Amino acid sequence: MEFKLISNEEEKSLFVDAWKDAFGREYHSKLYSWMFNDRNSMYAIFDGNKIAAGYCLLNNKAVYNGNIVKGALCNNVFVCHGYRGLNLFVKLGRYALQKAGEQGIEIVIGIPNENAVPGHKRVGWTFLNKINFLERKLVKTNKTIHKDNMKTLDNKNYHMYQDELEKLSMNISNNRTFSVIKDKIYFKWRYLERPLVDYKIYIYIENNTVLGYVVYKLYEDLNRVHIIDIEAVNEEVFYELIKLSDSFNGSFDLVNVWNSSIYHDYFLKSGFTMSEESNSLIAITPQIEEDVLLGNKVNIVLGDNEVF
Repeated sequence: MEFKLISNEEEKSLFVDAWKDAFGREYHSKLYSWMFNDRNSMYAIFDGNKIAAGYCLLNNKAVYNGNIVKGALCNNVFVCHGYRGLNLFVKLGRYALQKAGEQGIEIVIGIPNENAVPGHKRVGWTFLNKINFLERKLVKTNKTIHKDNMKTLDNKNYHMYQDELEKLSMNISNNRTFSVIKDKIYFKWRYLERPLVDYKIYIYIENNTVLGYVVYKLYEDLNRVHIIDIEAVNEEVFYELIKLSDSFNGSFDLVNVWNSSIYHDYFLKSGFTMSEESNSLIAITPQIEEDVLLGNKVNIVLGDNEVF
C-alpha cells in the first residue's frame, strides 16, 4: 500500500468516490468541489489504483498562544469497506500529521464524531473539554433591520467590505490564545461560496468601519437557528447582531451556538442557557509531541467546522 498526498484531478476523483463509498452518501457535485478544494490537503492510502483510506487537513491561519501561525482543521477521515480493522485510520493519521508538520503547520483542531474517537486517541490527539451548545427560545418580532448600521452581506456587495472584514478578524483575534482567522479569501469560501446553504450574513457598520458581523443558518428540519459565527468589537454591537435571530420568518423556535465562543458571557447575559447537545474537540501540534493547551481565551465557532 502507498501513502500519498492527492495531487491531480484523477486522484481527486478517486478520493471522492472512495469517500462516497465509505460514508454511503451522495451529494451534489458542487459540494464536493467546495469541500475538497485546493485549501484542503487530501491524504490517501492507495491499494493499487484503489483508495483504501482518506484523511483531510483544511489549511487556515490561526492565532495560537498569541502568534499568527499556520493551522488546519482535520476533516473527512474515512476507511473504506474491506479495509477496516487494519489500523489504517491510525497509520494514515500519523502520516498526514507528519507531513503537515513538515509544511510548517503548528496547530490542528478537529471535531470528530463518536465513531472516530478511538482512532484519534491512538494517533495521539489531545482530547479537550467537550463543546456544549448554548440555546435560547426565540422571541418573534416584527422589527426590521436597522438600516443605518446593519447591512446584509452577500456575493454582490462582499467586495466592498472584504478588506474591512479581514482587518476586523485580524485585530479582534490579537489577544486570544486560539482563534481561526477569517481572512477575506477564507471568509468568502466558507460563507459565500458554500453551495446548497443560504447563510444569512449581516455586518454592523459605523463611520464606514465594520464593527462586527454575524452568520446565521436556518435549520428548518429541527426548527432552529444556528449562530455559525459572530464577531463584535463591543457588547453593544454584539447584542444588536444576535437580536436579529428573532426576526426570521418561519416556524423556528430555538437559536443555538457553541459555548466555545469568546462571547460566552455575553450569550449568558442575553438569556442563553447550557444545552445537553455537545461535540468533541481535539487538538494536536504536528511539530511537537505533547499535550495541547489552547489557553483561556479560546474562540471556536460552528463555522470553523466545515460540516455546518
